[in-house]
Amino acid sequence: EDLAWHRGPDRAIWHVRPSGPRKLRGLWLELVLQVFESMECIPSDLDLFFQCKEWAAATLPETRSSSPRQALEKAPCGSSFMLRLVTLKSWLKRVYLAKLKDCTFHQFQVIVQHMLKCSIPEKALYEEVFLKCPKIPEDDKGELRAVSDLGASLFVYTN
Repeated sequence: EDLAWHRGPDRAIWHVRPSGPRKLRGLWLELVLQVFESMECIPSDLDLFFQCKEWAAATLPETRSSSPRQALEKAPCGSSFMLRLVTLKSWLKRVYLAKLKDCTFHQFQVIVQHMLKCSIPEKALYEEVFLKCPKIPEDDKGELRAVSDLGASLFVYTN
């Protein structure tokens, strides 16, 4: 059967098959991590998935409950391990990107080379600027650095 995915008028993702459409109830952890890996602005950190779920449980009316754990268990998608696309998009805009204070090397490289138009070689940017900054303690993979530290390190490198 042909795999065809569509966003429906209900803002949900539908798998259209010859046997009829089927609604995707949510995005599971592994899929969200694959989405994050393909994006330049989000690190592939599984903690982000759970932060989004917690935010949805505490913020959105359809998931609000007496405790965050109960809310996760009665999520609108019917499973505590599923995340609705509309919820992920809302959390990314309202919470994650709005409060971003650290970034990955790839994010930093895009900022420096494409937005600031600095022609610093990738190897030097990584070894002489990015790696000189302290890691974010809560980052399991060690791929994040504080934007303020990166700015200071970049200033030292260019002077």
